Amino acid sequence: DRAECARPEAPATPPRPAPVTKVAAAPLAAPAPGGAAETPMPSIPDAPPPPPGLPGVRQTTLAAPAPVAPPPPPVAAVPPAGAPVPVAFSEGAAELPAAARTALAALATQRAGRAIAVAGFGEAPEGDPASQSRALPLAWERAGAIARALQAAGVPEGALTVTASAVGRGGVARLAE
Repeated sequence: DRAECARPEAPATPPRPAPVTKVAAAPLAAPAPGGAAETPMPSIPDAPPPPPGLPGVRQTTLAAPAPVAPPPPPVAAVPPAGAPVPVAFSEGAAELPAAARTALAALATQRAGRAIAVAGFGEAPEGDPASQSRALPLAWERAGAIARALQAAGVPEGALTVTASAVGRGGVARLAE
């Protein structure tokens, strides 16, 4: 016993289209005198309103604390005389960080005619010879970047001893014994 849904029948004739007429264009009228456009803006007070007085409360607001100056930017650490200068490179990169240039320049001024030993490391795991083989070029690039920075700071090429190791991270420069 299913009930059939009755569908409305379609009209026999289609509806007539809406009449189309020209629309007269009229300019917008100017605002009436005394309207919102001519109302002057209220004056802006020099200070906020006083805090409301509440029974039993002595002061409802506190004065804002004086602004605090931001801390000075960090100064590149200069290692103590004769201390090794570690260089932290980004993972897989041999671009010398700007902070390392400052520390290497300080090491160059401490040299007093002594040689400087430079080492670069290539991030390879200790027990994998294939990874070590792939990491050694990165180690040499890092050592070269450190050596070039020292030369730019006035250390002659003959005063540098450059080595590379596939195992380890970053690089280091130190005064030779």
